[in-house]
Amino acid sequence: QRLDFADNDRLSIVGDTTWEGWVYLEDKPASIRPFVDKWTGTGNQREYYIGHRADDRFSFFISHDGTATGTSAIAATFGAATVQTWYYIVAQYVAGTKQMRISVNNGPVNVATFGGTLPFVGTGTGGFGNNFVSGVYFSGKLADWVKHERLLSDAEIRWRYNGGRGRRALPLA
Repeated sequence: QRLDFADNDRLSIVGDTTWEGWVYLEDKPASIRPFVDKWTGTGNQREYYIGHRADDRFSFFISHDGTATGTSAIAATFGAATVQTWYYIVAQYVAGTKQMRISVNNGPVNVATFGGTLPFVGTGTGGFGNNFVSGVYFSGKLADWVKHERLLSDAEIRWRYNGGRGRRALPLA
């Protein structure tokens, strides 16, 4: 299944942004499986996605121009994921430095520098459980996904992860 949401400017990346939440993989297919996105498969309205890649890594991708051309931050230091396990993912975009960051389970942060001028802002549909990138739906569970229009501090991320036990999403000032 997929949960779609209509275009909404608050879901686009227009400044410092943090996406955070929990993901549980049911399987690991040989294709990209986005679980959070604002990525319409046609009409060059692709903005970003957070997902699990065919090389068994979590990644955060942002489009330069609405096409599939863009930059990925890949959680390479975390290593391979295991099915039937919950993972806490944090994906951030730092507007001032154009850094893209991703970390898993409050571990080391992997960084990439966004190659475009600004992240593309389109009018496409977004949602959870996307199938537009690979044509294959995400197979798993998602919990407590939140988009913040700011960067979370290391202390906030650590508090949310809480040694793997997790905490519910709260409005953070």
